[in-house]
Amino acid sequence: MIKQIFKQLWFYRRSNAWLFVEMTLITAASWFLVNAVWPYQYRSHLPDGYETEGVYVLTMSTLYEGQDGYDPASASAEKVSADFHRFGNALRSMPEILDAAPAGTTLPGLSMMNFNTSTLIDTARSVYFAYHAREAGAADLSLLGYRQVWPENGPVEDLPGTVIITSDLADIIWPGENPVGKQFGDAAQLGGSWRVSGVIEPVKIIKDQEYRSFVMFA
Repeated sequence: MIKQIFKQLWFYRRSNAWLFVEMTLITAASWFLVNAVWPYQYRSHLPDGYETEGVYVLTMSTLYEGQDGYDPASASAEKVSADFHRFGNALRSMPEILDAAPAGTTLPGLSMMNFNTSTLIDTARSVYFAYHAREAGAADLSLLGYRQVWPENGPVEDLPGTVIITSDLADIIWPGENPVGKQFGDAAQLGGSWRVSGVIEPVKIIKDQEYRSFVMFA
């Protein structure tokens, strides 16, 4: 009975324009869904500004207590950071690999604490950026796909109360100046006297795509 009903429905749909209309609606809805969801998920798992051609994504899973191979001594943020750095350096040492960097919606090696905020440029304008808690340390910046801009000579100071910002953010807030040592206004609202200890920028930039400005705070 039910089978016969479906056959009749299919017959009438074939014999008029409803099938074409339905297929058009399904195609349009599918396009909007894919265009809204897929590009964001795809780009969020690639290093900032990296071209997709020749990029391979390796998935790494975290071991939890009770699983085979779990070592509690290797579960600290410092040990995870060191392991990521060692793993990345091993990949980059291979002749067939140009570069390697962890990537994701949350930067691996950093904590899960991240959020979006803004800071005032003047009385009428503000700039939006992402915040990340910095647990990996300044030494992991190259592994994350960034190069150091400031300070020009010497390491980034990696102390509590310091922030590392991207170069586009520095150019907006302090155009033409060295931001190292300057107070980063809105970061101070998180509790403490925060100052800029370094400026970084992506190693590779796709000029027609805008990457997300962000601040890493210790």
